[in-house]
Amino acid sequence: MKRLIYFLFFIFTFYSCGTKSIDPLSEENKKLSLEEKIQLALTPTYLDSLGFSNKEIDYLFSFYQTNSFKAIWINDSTISNSGSQLKRILNKNLHFGIPSECLLNLKWEKANFLQTELMLTLQLAKFKSQITYGIFEKDTIALKKNELPSIDSLFTVIKFNHLTQKQIENQIIAWGPQDTSYQKIAHNLYQYCNQHIIDTTTFNVPTFSKDTLNSFLKMKEALISKGYLNSKIQDSISIIETLKIFQKENGLASDGKIGTYTVRALNESTYDKILRTIITLEKWRNHPNYTQRNIRINLPEYALHLTIDSIRENHRIVIGKYETQTPELISSINRIVIYPYWTVPQSIKNKEILPEAQKNANYFIRNNLKILTKENNEIDPLSINWSKYKNTFPFKLRQEYGPKNSLGVIKFEFENPFGVYVHDTPSKSLFSKDIRSFSHGCMRCQNPIGLAKTILKYDCRKDKCNEIDSAKIDSLLLIVENHSIRLLQAIPIYVEYKSVIANRENLVFLIDIYNRDEKYIRLLKK
Repeated sequence: MKRLIYFLFFIFTFYSCGTKSIDPLSEENKKLSLEEKIQLALTPTYLDSLGFSNKEIDYLFSFYQTNSFKAIWINDSTISNSGSQLKRILNKNLHFGIPSECLLNLKWEKANFLQTELMLTLQLAKFKSQITYGIFEKDTIALKKNELPSIDSLFTVIKFNHLTQKQIENQIIAWGPQDTSYQKIAHNLYQYCNQHIIDTTTFNVPTFSKDTLNSFLKMKEALISKGYLNSKIQDSISIIETLKIFQKENGLASDGKIGTYTVRALNESTYDKILRTIITLEKWRNHPNYTQRNIRINLPEYALHLTIDSIRENHRIVIGKYETQTPELISSINRIVIYPYWTVPQSIKNKEILPEAQKNANYFIRNNLKILTKENNEIDPLSINWSKYKNTFPFKLRQEYGPKNSLGVIKFEFENPFGVYVHDTPSKSLFSKDIRSFSHGCMRCQNPIGLAKTILKYDCRKDKCNEIDSAKIDSLLLIVENHSIRLLQAIPIYVEYKSVIANRENLVFLIDIYNRDEKYIRLLKK
């Protein structure tokens, strides 16, 4: 008790004299207990010299006050084994999906063991905040400022005693969302950072068709730098096989050809790939809670994923070209249309249809297109002087239903301000390509009839199920007539943009086809 009274008197005297700073490890403080030294170290003037903000200083004091000023990562004179272990882990921030810009810029080599104690605790708090709550401000392209977890929540996660480094790392990763996809990406990111050299080296690999020899040599150089290839390997067959592995891990066809998108993947630095993974993890933190019945479309993956309870289906899709990008959206499919009409959007009429009409008005007959007035009266295309229209197609244009309709034989409707939907297509050959961005913005689906049958099979509300089953769909397709089927229970649809996914073994870096991650990467690089 006397010792505590003396210590408080000492602190009071220290402040009242207006002293700017104090060294808890000075000779006159040698006899103080470790708890008292920590309390001295928590004075604002001392912490301010370490570059901590006022908010961080208050946070540290509250934390250690709650812990009776007991040390966690050090002993009487040096950092403990658990402290050294945590320091090694916190220096691998990219492994956990945290860019350096979101953490404290700590000078570990200049810190004494007492400063290291405080730095470890505060950096760990930053880790907890970033992994749990994210790195970007919601709905803006800005980093979160001075975000820190509650004192209580930090206390629940610092019990690392008797844990191996791997167990601690797994526990840190587990601070993030428990969504299976998030956890799989987070664990694979850790492994990826362990297995690859994290550098910012970019390359200028030309395509094989543009410069055959230089393309091969630059490709080999890039694979060596990225850790895929041993520099001693000279055998061309082995190099091409390694390229195929690289292509697979970048969502490309494993054909060993150095084409446009393989070049794009080779030219991207390892660091940028990690930043794209960090951005993807952030999107998983912020995604809405999926219902047990849903359709998720990931645009860079060119994939539609159907989930109905335990039922899973995956379909390849074609998405919009760069010039006519497919938007991200959330809606609900409420209707399936067999043999749909296609009302041609104004932009397509202006840019594509009008020039064709001016060349030959028979274009409309060949493509089963009807020109209509506002009152839906049909107009003969041969009766119109198309040359007098410069940039605007002045009529309503509708393509009649049928197997050659641009929407194919089936369409899935959902409300959205962009006028897009999921539909069939006559151009089936496009589904065999690895990069499938060819549409005007809608999503063309492979095997849409199978998708419709699965949705309708489980389309039930209370005790009633949809009367349209697989057999009736087949009958409607044989009749070749426009028919609309309203769902009893609308199925949510999420159109998303995540450029990194994970399979069982590793991360897959998809081509950022619309460059939508670039704005976040530029921010992180600042």
